[in-house]
Amino acid sequence: MPLSRTKLPKMHTLLAAGWLAVCLGLWAGPAAKAESADMRVGPPTLGVFPYMSPAVLAARHGPLRAWLAEELDAPVNLVTAPDFATFARRTCRGDYTLALTAPHLGRLAQRDCGQVVLAVTGNRSSAVFVARRDAGLTSLADLRGQTLHAPPELAIVHQLGVQALSEAGLVPSRDLRVETAQSHSSALLAVLHQGGVGLVGLPTWLDAQRTGRGELVEVHRTEEIPGFVLLGNPTRLPPQRLIALSRDLFALHAEPAGHRYFQGSGLVRFMPPDPGLLEGLDPFADRAARVLGDG
Repeated sequence: MPLSRTKLPKMHTLLAAGWLAVCLGLWAGPAAKAESADMRVGPPTLGVFPYMSPAVLAARHGPLRAWLAEELDAPVNLVTAPDFATFARRTCRGDYTLALTAPHLGRLAQRDCGQVVLAVTGNRSSAVFVARRDAGLTSLADLRGQTLHAPPELAIVHQLGVQALSEAGLVPSRDLRVETAQSHSSALLAVLHQGGVGLVGLPTWLDAQRTGRGELVEVHRTEEIPGFVLLGNPTRLPPQRLIALSRDLFALHAEPAGHRYFQGSGLVRFMPPDPGLLEGLDPFADRAARVLGDG
């Protein structure tokens, strides 16, 4: 699939491409050398945030990998990391050609590490507290004395959950026992097998409903946050290619490949971020930076 399409892009696509071109102007120097550097670093990589098991991530995001391989006219390897912190550090270090990541980590990588935001997913997320239906838990006030299975502190879902508990007058590790789960999906599994309460991202919770885990029930849902962020590495792909890729990502949902990808992943179309959307996540990005610095 060629990078330059013959059809004329819509006005919002042109504006988005212009926005990205301005952002990439700051990187024109190092990125201009990336054409030859691409051959030295090997095939492009798509890094995917490890919010589910590697097998599930490969199945859900494999269609995106295949589409990107056609767009870039090169094989693309889909990779992840053993934990959230390793993924965030690798993203900031520029290990991935492209990275699909949590919104606050995307903002951190853009702001502090020179990565370029190509698109955000149109779906909104939240932190969701879930419990077994037979536990009889119906509100945050009921969680006192429970075990909370939560993703690592680095996760924005963890941060949102702590904030919600604080607003309800509960302090983690004083009023609840906190058990750290490796991923969102493992937090759900812990609730199923051990009881207590799980703290997960909305895409994971919606996926659990889709796969028929009817023994789980939603206890509380926090405020909304942006969905995933797709980053491009300007030291691995030159500016003109990143601009073309971003433009084509905005039209992916209208293609059969895009329909399969978004239906299978539970996400919603790629789009440019609204002004100030990611900047509003700076408090979460700052906390993530502190966690990474302490690790």
